Amino acid sequence: MVLRTLLLYSVSWRVLAQAPELPAAIVLVPGGAEIIAAGTESALAARPFDALFPGDRIVNQGPPVTLAVCATRTAGDVTGDAFIEAGRIRGSVTPRGAGACPGVALARRIAPAGRHLTPGDVAALNAPPPLPDAVRDEVKPILDELARAESVDLRLAAAALFERNSRPLEAAEHYAKTGIDRYRERAHRLREAGERSLKAGRAPGDARTNAVLLGVSERPAEMPPASTIHFAHLDARRLAEFLESPRGGGRPGTVQALLNGAATLYAARDRLKHAAELTGPDDTLVVHAAAHGFNYGSARDASFLLMADSSLNEPGSSSLSLPEIFALLAPVKARRILIFLDACRTRLEDKDAGVRARVYERLKDLAAMELRSPTLVLMGCSVNEKSEESAALGGGLEPGAGLFSHYLTEGLRGAAGDRVTAGSLFDFVFDNVRREAKKQRPERIELNGMDSEHVLLEPPKPATLLDSRGDRVLVTAAQIPGLPGAAGRQAELEARRAARVDHENRGQQVIVEYLHGDRLAPARDRFEFCAGEFAAAARLAPSSLLLAGRQAFCEGRALLFRGAADRLPEAQFRRARARLEDAIRLDPGGAYAYNALGIAWLENGQYDRAIAAFQDAIARARAWAYPRLNLALALTERGSHNDVVAAYRQAIRLSPANGFLEFNLGLLYQRMNRRGDAEAAYRRAIPQPGAEYPGGAPRLAEVYNALGALRASGRRPMDAAWFYQQAKTLDPRSVTPGYNLALLYLRSGRDADPARALAELDRNLTLDAEHLPTLIQRAIALNAAGRGADAIAAWEAVLKRRPDYPAAREALDRLRSRPRR
Repeated sequence: MVLRTLLLYSVSWRVLAQAPELPAAIVLVPGGAEIIAAGTESALAARPFDALFPGDRIVNQGPPVTLAVCATRTAGDVTGDAFIEAGRIRGSVTPRGAGACPGVALARRIAPAGRHLTPGDVAALNAPPPLPDAVRDEVKPILDELARAESVDLRLAAAALFERNSRPLEAAEHYAKTGIDRYRERAHRLREAGERSLKAGRAPGDARTNAVLLGVSERPAEMPPASTIHFAHLDARRLAEFLESPRGGGRPGTVQALLNGAATLYAARDRLKHAAELTGPDDTLVVHAAAHGFNYGSARDASFLLMADSSLNEPGSSSLSLPEIFALLAPVKARRILIFLDACRTRLEDKDAGVRARVYERLKDLAAMELRSPTLVLMGCSVNEKSEESAALGGGLEPGAGLFSHYLTEGLRGAAGDRVTAGSLFDFVFDNVRREAKKQRPERIELNGMDSEHVLLEPPKPATLLDSRGDRVLVTAAQIPGLPGAAGRQAELEARRAARVDHENRGQQVIVEYLHGDRLAPARDRFEFCAGEFAAAARLAPSSLLLAGRQAFCEGRALLFRGAADRLPEAQFRRARARLEDAIRLDPGGAYAYNALGIAWLENGQYDRAIAAFQDAIARARAWAYPRLNLALALTERGSHNDVVAAYRQAIRLSPANGFLEFNLGLLYQRMNRRGDAEAAYRRAIPQPGAEYPGGAPRLAEVYNALGALRASGRRPMDAAWFYQQAKTLDPRSVTPGYNLALLYLRSGRDADPARALAELDRNLTLDAEHLPTLIQRAIALNAAGRGADAIAAWEAVLKRRPDYPAAREALDRLRSRPRR
């Protein structure tokens, strides 16, 4: 099975080592075909420039689909179904001549982007990225001045501005044109760096510490109170204070700490990405995360961190993983990268005791795939272990700390030795943590030349960039007439980034609400709001495929609300399907889009397709109950009652406090005439004192009403009255419990009580004067009470609303023909 794991912010999913990196074929003309990607069950409509990988299947009952076959550099028409292999297409293929696939560079680009290409991708691959407007505006006055007269100082100023804005090739060109020997080596290094991110105005030796620290003590609603951690935000704050000190090497603005509610998923990704952009070859980059954590995934290689807006239901879409951190730091070429993870690494799934070594090696391989700088990764514990806290540590006005973070900070401050190395720091942390927590074993990964003797933090060195005469500091951008000040430009960029993260956070709130859809799904307006927020964020980050995928999901999900129609209109369904398939292409590992696609097929009455999509969602989020609930609904429509029971039980195992699932299971048991199981399920649906039922009291009233209906159909029907009264109390605005009570009192036999039935029905009409079932039963009750004239008037009122109701006309005729005394 092909494994695709969520790794990037601007690029949503990167194909890991198990997945093929090069496409086997590219769709040229879709011809109405559908593609089933390897490792999935859902068939997505083929589109031009879809990339096909070995293991993918083509399902086609219509016109041929035209493919370019990469291995043979030929094109062919595929008729009927086909299977994609590494070097050929297994199926009925009619050759059409030459049809070269994109080269290796393009293939490497499309893998992270999901599975879809655009026609402009090929031409754009080898073109240099356009100069951003902000950089062009800054450098234009200098270049205009150079066009009038050559000046070494202006060449140096232009080079410095390009370098400062991460344009190494342009900077190298201007350094070379100065003709000064001292800058030739600099120009050579910039040319070799190519895409390396360097900040102009920072000369060699201008080392500093950039850091992102995430501290989240808050726990998601799905976690039990016993799982609460208390000091993660304090751990992050204390380490940030040290890193901002002279020994830590940080400077104002280079150490970013996100604590508790500020540490949202998108804010964390943004800070990590921004720190990567700011980090130069002489810098140290530190990433520290103290939060709830766990290991999760079929490969058991993803250590996830719960941010302030994360959900345990689908970690891949709402949490930050250690592999994702590796990928966000992939562009960095630094003196060293230090990653510190203080979080539990217990497993959400089975507890395989032999998995520890395999997870360690897998994480090391993932880090090696992404990172190029000397890197030290320290994890507070191993797989299946908890990262413990102590209220006695930390000191100061706010005592309490995580064991790992406390000794990490103390070690960096000097407790691990005057010359803090990777080896001395790990030994100090390991020994102290093991002394205080017998079941917690910190782990380390060393990569790219990092070893035990590597010095981790060094005092920053002052830097100067001399002019052509070598006797004064280079002129700054702000000192050149007509050139916008760097500070103002930086403030503008920061404002844009802050606005984008605000939009992302608001959109993500709806995604998290959706992840709890087994309890109470968001309404249409929430999805429309979500689409608008991600669209606004995408305008500020147009290259972000993840934002485009989130926007497509929200738009597609909003289209699945059918209003008053029995079934989703066909045109609306097609638009919804197209947008949800866009979301899957852009984020093929996200369970949320598959779940929504399954809902689309369910609304359209195509239950086998719905089941396939829900199974794809479950495969990507095994701890998420919502797709299992939806799977049960789809299986119910298909009549697979035993499979439905199994699906509900699995959903209940994942969400035991969700009474709505037990209620649905009770309805199924009642339909299967398993009355004892139905009553047991209904009773389990009633929450314990102090707990809440999903949807509140009105939804809980449905449970009591169902229990009443079950008792009413049994041997002691009047036992149902108590349950109906409870339902009335819970939802006093509902006509259903009163109507059911009236039916109970109208039953034949010694318990019949037409007067009480009339009282309930009259009350119902004060709630809804047009409720037709109540009007009908009231006419019946009046007749049973011997009030013939009133019954005739009541039946006439029914016929006024439903002239085509034959039973009412027959009852009215009988009453009118009855002899009067």
